[in-house]
Amino acid sequence: MKTVICLFCLNLVFLVFRAEAQVSGARVEESVELMSVIARTAGFDEYCMDRGGTYTEDVDEWFRSCADQPVVTMMKELRQDHGLGYDAVMNMAIRLEKEDGVFVLADGAYAELDNRWNGLDSGLFVAHLNRFYRESRFGEFFERHSGFYGRALASFEENVMAYFDQDWYRRFYREEPREKFSVVIGCVNGGACYGPSRVVDGGREVFAIIGYMENDGKPVFDIDRSYVYHLVHEFNHSFVNHLLYENGNEQAMEGPGERLFQFVGRQMTLQAYGYWQTFIHESIVRAAVICYRIDAGCPMEELQDAMLREIQRGFLWTPSLVKLLRKYERHQGRYGSFAVLSGFWTRRLTGRAGISVPP
Repeated sequence: MKTVICLFCLNLVFLVFRAEAQVSGARVEESVELMSVIARTAGFDEYCMDRGGTYTEDVDEWFRSCADQPVVTMMKELRQDHGLGYDAVMNMAIRLEKEDGVFVLADGAYAELDNRWNGLDSGLFVAHLNRFYRESRFGEFFERHSGFYGRALASFEENVMAYFDQDWYRRFYREEPREKFSVVIGCVNGGACYGPSRVVDGGREVFAIIGYMENDGKPVFDIDRSYVYHLVHEFNHSFVNHLLYENGNEQAMEGPGERLFQFVGRQMTLQAYGYWQTFIHESIVRAAVICYRIDAGCPMEELQDAMLREIQRGFLWTPSLVKLLRKYERHQGRYGSFAVLSGFWTRRLTGRAGISVPP
């Protein structure tokens, strides 16, 4: 069992990617704003942070009369029955396409929907969504706020994208990613950031949907360049998440993964990481972000603060994972055999938390 867990972590570093990918410029998507507004109207707490200044005030005023729309009722029922919320809302948003002024679900999109959409009558949902769009005059609202969107994007480009080292992924993972990376600003989403993905034109597009906040009437991007780490985090998922579902890793890791999750499950669930699989993804991704900070030359005090925040969030073994990833990054050629490091990953992952995982 230790060997299996070690193999999973090592695969993170020894991936082979074939096609180059660059992050396209940030944009605002009408479908993202629409789904966020519907979730907010349905009372989803994570879409009701009220951090968007006058924009979210405008949302509440404009859509106040839409609370009884059928699509809002459907969203409430899905939340109650299947836990719909958080990234699952954005999972739907990126699969909506507009044709002749009407939203449709993209070809093949239903099969890729998050399982929190289970039981959905997709045809009925999209019909109700379009009714909401028409009767609320959402298109008019979106057009009226084009100037606001432009200012938010300009701030993000100047203060975040300009400091995002896209080439880090190639250096850290040794090869280029296969996916197309896209950045979308979610103006209703407050402090939440999401990383959904979709298949398009035969390839995969990975999103970083970055929440928007204001401070004293100005985009927080103007004063908080740490948003670059949100990008690094979300795009790291494209390197990490799929590994668990390949080569029988998920079945092999289920036992130890569940035991580890039980140790911090309550804290993880409060952060919307309700499954051991998500917890494993997040553990590795967060350690990789620390590696990015180190490579970017962050001051030691800032690194220590970042590490402490992860520990406080329940990722107790982040320091050990960072050491592990840094060692593999520096000496990749030395560890040609996974068996050489058998058990090392388990000790690093479980030792910090004081958990014993039986072989």
